[in-house]
Amino acid sequence: RTVDKLLAAEIEQAKAEQRDLEIRLSAYEKQYNMPSEEFYRRFRSGELGDEMDFVEWSVFYEMYQALLERLRLLGATA
Repeated sequence: RTVDKLLAAEIEQAKAEQRDLEIRLSAYEKQYNMPSEEFYRRFRSGELGDEMDFVEWSVFYEMYQALLERLRLLGATA
């Protein structure tokens, strides 16, 4: 029972982080009129510059992907 409560708390915290990251990613997507997946692919391939916005966007995208994996491992739907 205690483990279930801890797991539920971890999932809830991860989902709150997910919502925050989705808001941040959405802001960049609107500003640059590009989905994060496309941005990240282009950024990693060197097609885009190394502006601070792009560096931050890539970090948020990586955090988001790691968070989705964490939720998957916790058995939560992302």
